[in-house]
Amino acid sequence: MITKILNNVADLPGTQYNRGIKAGSSLRKEIRAAIKQRKHDLAENKGLVVHDILSHLMAAMDEEGRYISEPDLINMIVTLLLTSHDSVSATITAVVKFLAEIPSVYVTPRHFLSNTC
Repeated sequence: MITKILNNVADLPGTQYNRGIKAGSSLRKEIRAAIKQRKHDLAENKGLVVHDILSHLMAAMDEEGRYISEPDLINMIVTLLLTSHDSVSATITAVVKFLAEIPSVYVTPRHFLSNTC
């Protein structure tokens, strides 16, 4: 019982929680390196035209004309990796959670769907 509590709460060496924190940090480090490399390649104009999700997210701008920040970009990539690994129901649950947290996100799709259906 105590082991279960420590694994879920404490960031102690050897616990599942600690291994998860380390794995998450390692994953974010790899994604940060990929973003840095992609920015470097684009800055040098190596003629690489890559049409993947990372390129599209790096080129995306918000309503105010700002690019997505690196921490947000990393979180989006991690979310995509995790949701692609989970089942469809878990993905739908995450989408509903995000829509509930940021209701302004679904105004445009709802407007689009109401006009096309």
